[in-house]
Amino acid sequence: MQAKVYLISRTGFAPHEGQTMVFRSRSLSLAAFCGALTLSLPLSTVAQTPDPLGLSIPIVIDFAKDHTPVPYELDHNLLFFNARIGDTPVRVLLDNGAGSSLIDETLARRLGFQTVPLNQSLIAVDGQQRPQVLAQQIPFRIPGQIDTTTAMLVVDLKPISAHFDHPVDVILGSEFFALAIAIDRAAGTIAFAPSGVANIEGATTIPLSADDIIEAEIAGQPVRLALDLGDSGGASLYTDVFARILPDVETVEGQSMGAFGGLHTVRRAQDVPTTLGQLDLIGPVSEVTRLPGKAGVDGRLGSTMFLPFTVVFDRTAGKILLQPIFNAPPTAPVGPMTAGEIRRRWTTLMARPASEIMASQETSLLIDTMMAAAVAYRAKVRESAAAGAPRACPPEQADLSPEDIVARIGAMSEAEQAEDFGVVLGRIFDARYPCPAA
Repeated sequence: MQAKVYLISRTGFAPHEGQTMVFRSRSLSLAAFCGALTLSLPLSTVAQTPDPLGLSIPIVIDFAKDHTPVPYELDHNLLFFNARIGDTPVRVLLDNGAGSSLIDETLARRLGFQTVPLNQSLIAVDGQQRPQVLAQQIPFRIPGQIDTTTAMLVVDLKPISAHFDHPVDVILGSEFFALAIAIDRAAGTIAFAPSGVANIEGATTIPLSADDIIEAEIAGQPVRLALDLGDSGGASLYTDVFARILPDVETVEGQSMGAFGGLHTVRRAQDVPTTLGQLDLIGPVSEVTRLPGKAGVDGRLGSTMFLPFTVVFDRTAGKILLQPIFNAPPTAPVGPMTAGEIRRRWTTLMARPASEIMASQETSLLIDTMMAAAVAYRAKVRESAAAGAPRACPPEQADLSPEDIVARIGAMSEAEQAEDFGVVLGRIFDARYPCPAA
């Protein structure tokens, strides 16, 4: 059985046969998934997480008896939620790639936490090495979830906050991933639980190592990818690995957001087959610079890769649970559409949160319609070429994204927008890709 999950690329559109932006599951029944995420918490549960700083300070976490998932929001495809330090509300970024949790230095100073210098240095947001400073006895609480007193590194987070809609007060780092972290896409909530108690009915299990490494395949080649939820990208390969696995592939430029590096330009190959356990996906793969200390790792898996799924990250249990979400039925039956209708519905869809776009069947419907029209256009181009009068000469990898096509439709007259989308798309490609003069 096939179900479609589109890893939407907004930088390219490839209208040719064999284009299969399709999620394929070898083992799942996807007939009626409605976010069947369950948490089985004991009435009183205490968990201990590892000490990431090597200070032999156990972090003890109390779980609320009336355990209630909390809402999250996405900003540049990174996950944020609200918590409290004492009575002070704070905005938290989830990032397993942070070796330990961080608190903004201005906030730590304002709340008067005792700090101690460490005999270590930290690569700060500006790329400079700075002495590490530790804030102790921080009363951190996620209401309805967990309560703990912990230590965090003190860092100037203002350069990170500048890239987001709201300030970043805390980055919740690797030590909290000793817990099970369940993200319910259909409900838009996140829950922290002891390892082993969060489950998703019918989910696919992806093995996860103790150092957050996932064994995967990209373009049929085995790779070891580091899970990094502080990176807004999807699948990415380090430069040397990218050159080895995808040596001749055509690429486009795009941007990715990293919690510590801000926006950076990446080179991206489109529509590359990627396999995670029993999941086959097709989507973009980016080329990125190898990070220090990442020998033996071929690349990263960022947060965008997991947007189409309800997911449980359970490092202690050595697994990730993934279940695709399809919680929004098509708003109209599949059939011919005018160019104006495509434009109206695509614009409405793109105004929704990224997680809803990924999960929506409206996305599947519109992409299916565009792809069908593009394939039909390609067949007509071949027919005209065989007759000795080619109507156009489009490349195999066109550089028009869905947004480009919708924008061109928006510049047309009402009469043109009332025409069949396939006809209008043909004119757009004819104008964009004329054959060179003889």
